Amino acid sequence: MSILERSVRATLENLSDHDLVLDEVQVERGTLAPAPPARLAAGKAATWFTAHDGFMQGVAGEVTYRVGDTGGKLVLGWNNPFIGDNEFTQRYVRAIGSGTSERYVPFDPMHPQGATSRPYDARTTVEEALRDDEELEVTYRFAFEDDERDDDNEDDDATPALPAATTEPRTVTAPGGRRTAVRDSLVGPRQLIYLGLNHWQASTELQSILSAVGQTGSDGIAVRGSTPSPDSDSSWTLRASTKEAPKPGSPPPVLTRQEAEAVRRLLGKKDDIVTPSNPLLAGPCQREWSIVSLANAFAAGTRELERLDKRETPTHQPVRRLVISGHHYAPWTSGRPDVIWGGSHGGESFARVFTLFASLGELCAIFPRAAAQVEDLMFSACFTGVPEEHANAKCPAIAPHFCKPELFPNLKSLWGYFQVSPSGDTACRHVGLWEKATRDRSDTAVIDAAVTAANKCKWERSAIVWKRQGDTMTAIPPKK
Repeated sequence: MSILERSVRATLENLSDHDLVLDEVQVERGTLAPAPPARLAAGKAATWFTAHDGFMQGVAGEVTYRVGDTGGKLVLGWNNPFIGDNEFTQRYVRAIGSGTSERYVPFDPMHPQGATSRPYDARTTVEEALRDDEELEVTYRFAFEDDERDDDNEDDDATPALPAATTEPRTVTAPGGRRTAVRDSLVGPRQLIYLGLNHWQASTELQSILSAVGQTGSDGIAVRGSTPSPDSDSSWTLRASTKEAPKPGSPPPVLTRQEAEAVRRLLGKKDDIVTPSNPLLAGPCQREWSIVSLANAFAAGTRELERLDKRETPTHQPVRRLVISGHHYAPWTSGRPDVIWGGSHGGESFARVFTLFASLGELCAIFPRAAAQVEDLMFSACFTGVPEEHANAKCPAIAPHFCKPELFPNLKSLWGYFQVSPSGDTACRHVGLWEKATRDRSDTAVIDAAVTAANKCKWERSAIVWKRQGDTMTAIPPKK
């Protein structure tokens, strides 16, 4: 084969007791001949071949098999690009509530056990060949082992599947009688929204989140990050449907026309414009960027839920976590307790603002289904976690507002700061600790442990976690 050509010969060994039934084949580059079999019986093996179909083109694809009547799925991927490293993946998507006692045996096709060299070239290891070679042979092995443990929460290296068609969502009623849906059984990695108002701090905090989840969301976590640039305030874009035809190459609309009209009405409201009381913060104040960034993210999350309603596979898990980063100090914002603001180039100028009870409350009303999905909230901002017994006019308790139905009716935890929050590298470390603690489930004990790890000073100036108990939010003092 020419060095300008690429190919992949894949073999799947079904070592389980279940027949594998072809569910979907996606070929990104190249052609299949032969294609993966429609059914692979238990104990059997099958081979398919992907060849290049253009000059200096690689091959890439993915195949999904249903695992007997377990409800689980086996997903196999291959990528042999013309330029760049090769990649082969195998993952098992376990059906929630399947009741099977079998445990998936993880297998990494990039590092197959029991094999040290290619049969046709003893000088090259399998790992080297899979990573670098042009004409490739790769093996996938699918197997179960009996698992008699009673701990259903034990990690079995399998990604939870979407709820089965019989799973009914739990519903909550938002103001005005609108019903929103929260699927309790939709566990596993959850989508995260980051909204940072400080130009100098936001990019590093977002990078710490991306580093925690593996840059590309390799754990199944999708990060929707909004970080301002010095000139971003005048270039915000509402990704909405319009009467005009979209421009070539423009991103697809996310908001419906009705949602977009509601957001535009919010942008036009005058009672949500904040005047700073501190003259050091004086200057042009814009709120469009913050509102539109979160509106686009909430709308995208709503579209994912609509895909679930249709029993379609969503692009990402629905939104579960939200980070809002910036400055917060009521005496500097005319006594308003709910104002988060940020500046540019390392300053604290009042360049961007976001009001938590007004703008955020209105966005939650416009996108009630997305708001109902949020279970974990983090404020990387000062005085956002003040306990009620210590609250006063200068440092009000804002956390209790976030269990109200007009905001996040299913919020389980809130991370804030009793007094001054950290900045720089310390803030990034705190964001990373929070992300890892809230990754798989809303377990406030785990989050509390992250708070304890974050605190290096007296607790009056440290991180604090609130948890929901019934219809109230209760502050949990960090352990000393």
